[in-house]
Amino acid sequence: MSFQIIGEWEDGEYERLEGRLRGDEMSELYSVSYDGENLYSYKMTAQEKLIVEAFRQELMDICNELDIPSGRCVDGTPYRERLKDNDDFLIKYKEDVGYFVLYGERGIFSMGSGFPTRNKEEAKFILLEGEFENGGFQYELQLRDKLQTEWTKRYSVEYDSRKAAFEYSLKMLNNVFKCFPEKIETQYTNYMNRWFEAKHWYFDKSKMSFEEL
Repeated sequence: MSFQIIGEWEDGEYERLEGRLRGDEMSELYSVSYDGENLYSYKMTAQEKLIVEAFRQELMDICNELDIPSGRCVDGTPYRERLKDNDDFLIKYKEDVGYFVLYGERGIFSMGSGFPTRNKEEAKFILLEGEFENGGFQYELQLRDKLQTEWTKRYSVEYDSRKAAFEYSLKMLNNVFKCFPEKIETQYTNYMNRWFEAKHWYFDKSKMSFEEL
């Protein structure tokens, strides 16, 4: 939708336009289509809302029990607040679709990677993976001075803050789920080796840490 403004607003014109944008035109703007249905505008039933609330609370309880550090988003709100009901990170449930997450702002929303899924454990894993990774970077930041001191005694290359963050994330995933997908280990290992001409790091599962080759 586009429109051209010429001159000044007439009395009430801006309010009338704003009202239209909050109506049908806005419902078209805020749209995430799945199997031909706009899941952004889907209104959950009372039972579906109860399922989502219980799911959100379970995620929060896990993070609180493990004392996962939580940083802040760009707008200053605590990162973990996204697990609660908010306008930019929507956790929803639809009986014939399953769990799904919509995220974005200013009318541009996307389906979260890995969603929708009817498998609750899979949905839990996807969301907690994000929380644990963020918590890992907060953990590293809190202990950076100590970690840097220990690093100089053990490793031959410059300090890489991602090492402690990635290890933390993998440890927490293993703590909760007793395992983690190999693709996550591979992804983190590739990140650790990105700036080396030859592979320098590997992940030692017995130590749950990245070690030099």
